[in-house]
Amino acid sequence: LGRAPLPVALPMAAPQRSLTALPASTVRLLTGAQVVTSVSRVVKELVENSIDAGATRIEVKLVDGGLDKIVVEDNGSGIRAEDVHYVAQPHYTSKISCFDDIASLTTLGFRGEGLSSICAIADQVEISTCVEGELAGRSYRWDAKGQVVSESATSFDGHGTLITVAGLFKHTPVRKRVYSKPKAKKTEVNNVQDLLFSYAICRPQLHFTLKSDRNPQLNWTKQAASDLREAVLNVLGLSVLRSLRPMTFPPDSDTA
Repeated sequence: LGRAPLPVALPMAAPQRSLTALPASTVRLLTGAQVVTSVSRVVKELVENSIDAGATRIEVKLVDGGLDKIVVEDNGSGIRAEDVHYVAQPHYTSKISCFDDIASLTTLGFRGEGLSSICAIADQVEISTCVEGELAGRSYRWDAKGQVVSESATSFDGHGTLITVAGLFKHTPVRKRVYSKPKAKKTEVNNVQDLLFSYAICRPQLHFTLKSDRNPQLNWTKQAASDLREAVLNVLGLSVLRSLRPMTFPPDSDTA
């Protein structure tokens, strides 16, 4: 009798891995949604950019509670032509060049995530800007990737930047539904007002204006003030000012 053939070991199929890399567009949207969490957060990012640009006048306009349109205009240094194509790219910044620079940071922003995240979340972002010394300004529109898709010449009074964010949360429908509720819109406009109140007191020398089409009673202007006392008076009123008392802290509180 012949011997039975030996069993042949069949090659085992390679196990299917369950981890896959997310598409770049999804990563950008998820990252942007972590930064741009509300209307007031968008205003905060844009106002801080204005302050860092040396602006002395900042005006914020909200249309439909900021969901339809957020407009921030300043008289800061403007955006140079050579920076325009990078200003809305993630982690492009003029504030730091390495992590150690954070220890000596003098600006409000430094991560280079603000405009990039806003572009990812909103339907449309446009900027008109003019650098001091230029005879005319330029207007730019970015897509969701933070890339310039259109450019044109525009008139501009003086120097500075005007940024318009239209269709906020278009690409995050659940968040848009949350902030589309009347109560949420009113809360966000109040949050924006509180934010500007804070900056107006902390930065007495700055002139702020807030305009809201849905809440005209919240429209507000704070003139530039000479000191903190005058800023508190302009923002919070005489009764609040009278209830406060000045306090002086040592330069280094750790040694106090």
